[in-house]
Amino acid sequence: MCGLTTESAFSRPAGTAAATPRTGTPADCPSCQICNGSVCVPSCSLSAASATLPAASQDELLSRIFAAQCTCDDHDECTINDRCDGKGGCTGDRVFAGRIALKCVVQVDTPVTVNVTSNAPERLDWAVPGAVPASGKGAPFDVTFPAPGEYTVTASCKSATSSTRVDAGFDCASIDSPTLDSMELPGTPSEKQWGVTTTTDHSAGYAGCVSGDKWCYRLKEFHEVHTFGTRLHPPAKDITGAGDSQIDATNCQRVLSELTPREDSLTQGVPTAIFVSFAPIYVVEEHERFHVDERKAEVLEPTLQDLAAFVSNSCTDCKVWSGAEAELIQQFNDEMERLWDFYLDKFNDGNEEARALMHENALLAELRQQIRARGRAEGWPSQCQ
Repeated sequence: MCGLTTESAFSRPAGTAAATPRTGTPADCPSCQICNGSVCVPSCSLSAASATLPAASQDELLSRIFAAQCTCDDHDECTINDRCDGKGGCTGDRVFAGRIALKCVVQVDTPVTVNVTSNAPERLDWAVPGAVPASGKGAPFDVTFPAPGEYTVTASCKSATSSTRVDAGFDCASIDSPTLDSMELPGTPSEKQWGVTTTTDHSAGYAGCVSGDKWCYRLKEFHEVHTFGTRLHPPAKDITGAGDSQIDATNCQRVLSELTPREDSLTQGVPTAIFVSFAPIYVVEEHERFHVDERKAEVLEPTLQDLAAFVSNSCTDCKVWSGAEAELIQQFNDEMERLWDFYLDKFNDGNEEARALMHENALLAELRQQIRARGRAEGWPSQCQ
């Protein structure tokens, strides 16, 4: 029930007779309602304008006079443009959260500005678990993703909500050049071999990263496994160099003979030494090491470089889902095998052993010179000087 007055609560011009009682004071009724006799009926709140009623309008219904000023507050932060609904209530337009403007990939530790389509972006709350800050209010919203991973960005105002996913990754420029990791396992030469080295396995490791606004990959590392081994065939004795105590004036001529490549013993067109009594195993090891180093230079490193270029060209607008990523990694590995086979075929040209033997013969020539120098210094027979 609302109260009555003997006169309108509105002012009138000086000298004008008092108006006939009409209604109770507007303050007696809630917003969007007005007192009609003793009852609050749907209309507008006149409390803000009760002192400015035009005299010429005193015979009109108050709800019609001040219809343009029917304002209210529905006390809901998630509505805007609050107004009386003509039924005694207060209504407003719901705040909505539309599309979030954010790339689907971002760089770690790089601030990004997030925006959203909304009729009242300043009223939206942000939630980004794991980010810095993890929450905020109003758009635009600045946020940083501190670690690689998947983040969910949500803008909401009560039931109005919008979310998007973003993947954070390291800047591709921060990833170092791929490393070549070679593992050497013991190898066992056959009964007719002095040394052996064989490649047994190879594999690659990849890393996802962000380049500009795209998700890319980089070759992170290349692994190779090979065997390496030498053996001494008795009765030959290992000599460690020209100063070996097993070499003296009595056997120096025989040692020099066995360290000299013989034309009647050819391997792929290259004369070879025949170790019978003495065998410099370190020279045999250098022979096998030559194979390892040459294979690294001619097979491993070009495979690594070409594979790195192939991988770096595989970029997508967004990070691919796990199943598609597995397929992409398989493409990388297939390319690795193709490159490996290509360069290995070039390396195995039929002359790889000849090249190692020439390297071995140069070491034997150096060893013979050192033995002869020792022979001169110690007065050995002239054949050993």
